[in-house]
Amino acid sequence: MESRELLFIEPTQQKSAQPTLDEITRKMTAAYRKTIEGSLVNGKIEDIMFMGWHECVCGAMSDNTNHVLPDSSMETNSLCIHYLAWHREEVPAREIEEVKKLSYGEEEPTKEELQ
Repeated sequence: MESRELLFIEPTQQKSAQPTLDEITRKMTAAYRKTIEGSLVNGKIEDIMFMGWHECVCGAMSDNTNHVLPDSSMETNSLCIHYLAWHREEVPAREIEEVKKLSYGEEEPTKEELQ
């Protein structure tokens, strides 16, 4: 993948009727949570790039940071799980392939992570 960015997409269609909660969504959930853990230093979030908020076409709101994967290979945003769960058809195939390669395990997303 040429870009260091993962799942910085801008869906144009409303979200699906039901979220897609599969291996891909769970892999991204585990990786995203690792970005949060890796940014905590003495209980404070550090080493995060503040980039502003983003609103998805369906109304879901991001936080104002870019989150770096623990291996520093890519960065993502707080809507990464939302996009895979609710806007899967608009996620580029090459980005789904990148998520499949993630090796941080699998975790079930929370209601907040799904938005």
